[in-house]
Amino acid sequence: MFIAVYAQPTGGIFFKEFYYFQLMNVVGFAFGVSFLVLGIYMLSPVLDDDNQSETTEEGGLEVNKDALNETSVARLEKRI
Repeated sequence: MFIAVYAQPTGGIFFKEFYYFQLMNVVGFAFGVSFLVLGIYMLSPVLDDDNQSETTEEGGLEVNKDALNETSVARLEKRI
């Protein structure tokens, strides 16, 4: 998340891409970064106390079987 959010403004400053920005460019850039953050938030796993108890070891990784069955929309609805 840190790299995704801070690399864009840092690159814009370093390469002087913001020098010629107009109002619509700023609005579009802010919308794009917000959309990126929302997408990362929706794709991140939900850590509930109920779901953590039923984890299993598969291939050296802990896999939550309940979380694999849920869609990202259902997980987002749980957060809201």
